[in-house]
Amino acid sequence: GKNYMGLQFDLLNGYREYISVPLAIPMVAGGIYQLEFYVQLADSARFACNSLGMLLSNNIPTQPGTGTILFTPQLESSAQIVDTNNWTLVSGMYLAFGGENYVTLGLFRDDNDPLLQKTNYGTRASNCTSIDNSAYYFFDDIVVRKVDVTINILGDTIICPTETTTLIADCNVPFWWSDESAPNDTLSLDTTIQINPTTPTTYYLNTDFGTDS
Repeated sequence: GKNYMGLQFDLLNGYREYISVPLAIPMVAGGIYQLEFYVQLADSARFACNSLGMLLSNNIPTQPGTGTILFTPQLESSAQIVDTNNWTLVSGMYLAFGGENYVTLGLFRDDNDPLLQKTNYGTRASNCTSIDNSAYYFFDDIVVRKVDVTINILGDTIICPTETTTLIADCNVPFWWSDESAPNDTLSLDTTIQINPTTPTTYYLNTDFGTDS
């Protein structure tokens, strides 16, 4: 709908804001979940940064005063979010340990963390001191959804030498192709690949959650 929330991260004085919400159903051990949220930088925010994250936990994490919750989130934005006009999607997949019952949004790195990237746009004049001195972000459309994973290769899987065929990835999680000559190297990230093996060869459709061949 029309509702969203704003969180403030003062990157000079270590001040952090978070929001925690109980999940409707605790996570199932071994379950694979789609995680995502949309984020947008406030117009008058002095800073932009990366590492905006989503933490899944069995209990509400304890914040040390107004400081940083130093837990590693399961989902984190790698790039700085700088867009003030459009929503930026942050998404990923998560394999649950089981029992995770809370989702918390915020910035889980302190001001001196070498992996925290930040851009200082200088003093702003929004008449709101907290925004003028901080990275201030709006969050919306938070999703934690269990996924039934599909990992299948479609197409002619048995052909004669020198013939060409197309293999199709029927997969609903991030994947990459490889073959037996270099099973740990990425052959392609495309949904379809054309192959023309001259000797018996095995091709793999790989994911973090299983493989088809």
